[in-house]
Amino acid sequence: MRWRVQAGLRGILALAVLAIVARHATAGPTTEFTVTGDVVAPAAYDLAALGALPPTIETVTFQTMSGPQTGTFTGPTLWTLLNTVGLQTPAVKNGILRQYVIAQGSDGYTALFSLGELAPQFGGSNPQVLTAYQQNGAPLGATGFARIVAAKDNFGGRYVSNLANLEVGTAPSNPSQGGGTTTQFSLSGAVQNPGIFSLANLEALPATTETVTYFAAGTPVTATFTGVSLWTLLTDAGIITDPTVKNDILNYYVLATGSDGYEAIFSLGELDPMFGGTGAPDLIAYLQDGAPLGADGFARVVVPGDNFGGRYVSNLVSLQVIDAVVPEPGTLALLGSSFLVMTLLRRRTAVIAASFLLAATGQAAWADVIVDVPALQDATLFGGSAVNNSSSGPGMFVGSDGQSQPKRGLIEFDVPAYVPSNATITGVTLTLYLGQVAGSGGSGGGGDQTPRTIRLFDVTTAWAGSTNGTTGFPGPGFGGTGQGFPANIGDATWNDAKFNTIPWNTPGGGGDFVTTESADTLVGQSVNSAYSWGSTVQMIADVQGWLDGTLPNDGWLLKNDSETGQTTFRAFYTREGAIEQGVPQFAPDLVVSFVVPAPEPSSLGIFAVAALSIALLSRRRPRGARAGTRVL
Repeated sequence: MRWRVQAGLRGILALAVLAIVARHATAGPTTEFTVTGDVVAPAAYDLAALGALPPTIETVTFQTMSGPQTGTFTGPTLWTLLNTVGLQTPAVKNGILRQYVIAQGSDGYTALFSLGELAPQFGGSNPQVLTAYQQNGAPLGATGFARIVAAKDNFGGRYVSNLANLEVGTAPSNPSQGGGTTTQFSLSGAVQNPGIFSLANLEALPATTETVTYFAAGTPVTATFTGVSLWTLLTDAGIITDPTVKNDILNYYVLATGSDGYEAIFSLGELDPMFGGTGAPDLIAYLQDGAPLGADGFARVVVPGDNFGGRYVSNLVSLQVIDAVVPEPGTLALLGSSFLVMTLLRRRTAVIAASFLLAATGQAAWADVIVDVPALQDATLFGGSAVNNSSSGPGMFVGSDGQSQPKRGLIEFDVPAYVPSNATITGVTLTLYLGQVAGSGGSGGGGDQTPRTIRLFDVTTAWAGSTNGTTGFPGPGFGGTGQGFPANIGDATWNDAKFNTIPWNTPGGGGDFVTTESADTLVGQSVNSAYSWGSTVQMIADVQGWLDGTLPNDGWLLKNDSETGQTTFRAFYTREGAIEQGVPQFAPDLVVSFVVPAPEPSSLGIFAVAALSIALLSRRRPRGARAGTRVL
């Protein structure tokens, strides 16, 4: 009887495991999805939680088996959502470029996106990938409460409907080969014809030439590259996929590694012309401006669609094609070995071993994260005019002009869209780039030679800006914009938080703000240089309050100590001005560091629990029983 009870317990355990698996494999319309994997705070999102994130609207046309479909979708960008829960990024240069996210529907269908194609500083420029909850202003209906919308894609294979899970993963790390110039690279992984490629091998393949502009170390680089399409190289080698899995190629990525160990991945979905590879193809280049690459090796990756050059892997030593949806061998081996060891151990020993394993492998109590938060809006208030504003002009002016008229800046950040609600803020730094100095005649350089102290103050009244001053000032510099533009209804002005709608509480006061400063810095005359505020105790308190909702999230006001003098202003690049003048790296940037409690035990700990359960419930032959004897 004793052994029948244990057999029954084993059956219950097996059924429980099956139930857990079945729960995640159930098809049908979804009402929530989870975010798991290499994230700081795994979370579940329903419609209300998703709708609380900043929405983006994209009108798209994509091909399906029944013909083209066009729709206008609303929802947060996938990038915004992932940054809300926080990414556990490898502590290496551009570690985010080694990461990916797998979107899974309730029917088990999956599609992969590299984080490099989602991040705005790399491939994530407009149109963007959405986690949509509306189509043409209405709920999605049979496609679930949420679906992925890959706005750049030709066919809808990555438009995962009935979204059930988003899992963030990280590519394996390859060891550095010590750096140095390369003369060959290997192609391996899920391909039929792996091999070694030299310059002669590449030159024998069809050549493609692309002229690109990207930023390297903050400096724009324009060059003409010649090489082989990365997609052509991979398809010629024969990508191995499972024909029984629908669009299985969308579960793969290629890992590019340089001789110094630097790595970046590309989803095959973003390379395949049927899906995201609709623009200029990514290249394995061997010529730049008609000459060999020199110190960059005989071959490098070139990504025409990226803003920054983080995925331009130089001194290429390997390309590996990897199926991300297949469980990693290391995990399977760990699970199998745990089961084997635990089953062989005596029960008492198993308890001790499992307890030790759980203690040794559980996650740390807290996780440290650093995120970059872009400006939500910025504006200039002009003391010389109650009706002028610059909501989206090229420069944010702080200080006085030649007529001794004061100007103040406003800047706001949507911190809750990037930082989990349970986070504790540990550091805050605001960085702005100087674009013009008073008295320089709009040329940028020269002008006022006295460094000026500019202070931050927490704003206490909600304000707004429109697209006032967005176009017509391609730069360089902000000449002709220092007096602003006629305000639109609702714009922030010197007298009004929202022009002709809501005045500041202090009439004509140039904004409502806490009188205790949050931070200050001395700004000199070095145009196109960064100036930073923080981190200070008060800035940390401000951002924590914005996150917790204990303070109104209306940003900071920038005030020049010398605003009552003459010709003292400093003008900083706005988020719109930096983009319009071709220097997106000069856009305002808020770096926030924070800690969050680890939300759940590690996978290894879960394996240990499962192994312990099996060990405790496994049948043991009573002492003295003969082999082959059935014991009841």
